[in-house]
Amino acid sequence: MLLVVLSVVLTVLQYRWTGQISRAETVRLRAGLAEGLQAFCLAFDSTLAKSCHDLRPDAEDIEALGFENAHNELFQQWKSSKALPVFKRIAYAVPEHGELTLYMVQQQQVRLIASDWPKEWSALQNSMGERLRGSGPPPFKGTSGLLIQFPVFGSLTRQPGSNEEEKSGIKSEAGPARPPGRREYRGRAGGPAEREWAIFELDLDFLRTQWIPNLLREHIGQSNTGLLGRVQIKTRSAPEQIIYSSGQKAGNGNDKRIIISFNRLGSSIGAHEDERPPYWLLEATQNESQLGVIVAQARWRNLGVALVVNSLFLAAGVALIRYTRRSRSLAESQMRFVANVSHELRTPLTVILGAGHNLMKGVIQDSQKVQEYAVLIVQHTQQLSQMVEQVLELGAIKARRFEAGKQSVDVAKAVTEAVATTVEETKGCTLDVQLAPGLATVAGDAGALRRAFQNLITNAAKHGGKGGWIGVTGVTDEESEPKMVEIQVTDHGDGIAEEELKEVFKPF
Repeated sequence: MLLVVLSVVLTVLQYRWTGQISRAETVRLRAGLAEGLQAFCLAFDSTLAKSCHDLRPDAEDIEALGFENAHNELFQQWKSSKALPVFKRIAYAVPEHGELTLYMVQQQQVRLIASDWPKEWSALQNSMGERLRGSGPPPFKGTSGLLIQFPVFGSLTRQPGSNEEEKSGIKSEAGPARPPGRREYRGRAGGPAEREWAIFELDLDFLRTQWIPNLLREHIGQSNTGLLGRVQIKTRSAPEQIIYSSGQKAGNGNDKRIIISFNRLGSSIGAHEDERPPYWLLEATQNESQLGVIVAQARWRNLGVALVVNSLFLAAGVALIRYTRRSRSLAESQMRFVANVSHELRTPLTVILGAGHNLMKGVIQDSQKVQEYAVLIVQHTQQLSQMVEQVLELGAIKARRFEAGKQSVDVAKAVTEAVATTVEETKGCTLDVQLAPGLATVAGDAGALRRAFQNLITNAAKHGGKGGWIGVTGVTDEESEPKMVEIQVTDHGDGIAEEELKEVFKPF
């Protein structure tokens, strides 16, 4: 009962503890989702910044290698680094004779070609043109966050006939190859002039189908994506444009929202906010119902494990109690057995001792009486020897040292000898022995089988009543496989009580 009470108390405590763990798990999962989304935004900005940095040439490289060779080598290195193909278009705008000439990178052929400005870039072209003439607005900032431009600063002027002019011939789609002309634009306040501008346009299809979904799985985890109701990325400035949407329905009003700003147009994360503010907003909802289901499943799973452990603890305790009870009962039976054996030994010893004293003191003089006393001593000595042998045999069996013989035994002969050796015990009983002819032989110990039959016949004589009937039969069961020999010893006594039948084969 104490074990049961302890198990119940432990189960109740574990139920409460698993509740506390579940609440902590809920907080952890929520925080994990927010941290994962924050890591997603940082990873996006870092990857974009690295690609933009790797595709921005240095003025020294352009002067050393020439315009076309420097850009081609730069793009080839970026491509060989197995960078993500995040850009739909890559171009460089070069000021030439007061105008901006656009050179587009042909990503398949890895070469620069002078091209017309795409219609989608008209606002950028106008902004850069006005800035080139010194009367324009600050650097262009597109509202979609898909168009990125970086200036590449160089020296104030370039001398005619320099290495760059000799090496930088570019094929134009509209005419023959020509080098960039003398740069006339100077930076404000007399600083270095923008030698050129690197322009990158993000590939919106690649973002929606591969880059963003893969980043989300990487930082949220495949198993935790179901905890997000809807993930949507949109522009911060009007007109609002949806960059990416998970396509899942928004959750109910109880779902918590996570809002994070990101996409600094390829600038490093440490850039000043006024220079490169985040252009996109990530809005995600936590699916509270799914979160509750996952936490509840984990709670019941933990509680189930605790119940199994408690059940094993209880079962072990009950088994230990039963084992100790059985051991105590066995010890008590062993003590009773020793007492019974001692009593059984005392009777023949008393008879032998008394007969021996009478013979030794000459109390008995008649030769016939001496013969009777000698027979009495021999009989009780044999009885005593049998009892000692049985006790020794029992001890050997308990110590697992006894091994039954494997010789062929004639069962009919063993039964006949057992009947013959129990003549004294069966006096006054009608003994009916019926053994089928040709009983099969068995492999075993003839002496042990004979003693087993003797015990059965002796018990039948003791408990079948004086003048009772004892039947001994032996047949071969042909239907069993392998064939068996069945010996029955029957009497007309009261038999063993129903409640004591389970005790028959217990030791002692």
